[in-house]
Amino acid sequence: MMPARHQGLLRLFIACALPLLALQSAAAADWQLEKVVELSRHGIRPPTAGNREAIEAATGRPWTEWTTHDGELTGHGYAAVVNKGRAEGQHYRQLGLLQAGCPTAESIYVRASPLQRTRATAQALVDGAFPGCGVAIHYVSGDADPLFQTDKFAATQTDPARQLAAVKEKAGDLAQRRQALAPTIQLLKQAVCQADKPCPIFDTPWQVEQSKKWEDHH
Repeated sequence: MMPARHQGLLRLFIACALPLLALQSAAAADWQLEKVVELSRHGIRPPTAGNREAIEAATGRPWTEWTTHDGELTGHGYAAVVNKGRAEGQHYRQLGLLQAGCPTAESIYVRASPLQRTRATAQALVDGAFPGCGVAIHYVSGDADPLFQTDKFAATQTDPARQLAAVKEKAGDLAQRRQALAPTIQLLKQAVCQADKPCPIFDTPWQVEQSKKWEDHH
């Protein structure tokens, strides 16, 4: 079941038309690939403002200052997604799914959540895959899209109780999961916490809680 809260999630829909000529070498295949749909999260970003406050409260120390605003795609994040897009573009051209040069408007469609980090990630992806082609990035105006921010629209909301139950079922025994990750958690604690000072985040038992945003929208 898809989570109701999609803040910050990027979904890029890339539909690549497959020329019939590209299938000549695979005429005996039982299956024919007609399009590619990619769903991708945004690139590297600093914490959002709310997350920054929570991190600082949990670790007892100021968090790192970034060169971008809280929650926005970083320059490194942009460069990494450009590399990803370049590799994907080359891969699909080698397979014959994309032709050389710029794609037509009918052969590719890119849609992003309206948040800056997701729009910038979409732009980086097409800059890498189709450099200089000016591929359009589609997104709605404002800060909410029913495709992504489903909890902000009555028509796209789902039952929060069912969502919470599904997450808990998939999560399983959190105490066992925490124990299995204990060595990694200890390394993270050494990197995040200040020596000889309280760091409450690592002393708090793991639990799954329903987002309070549901209370804001009902």
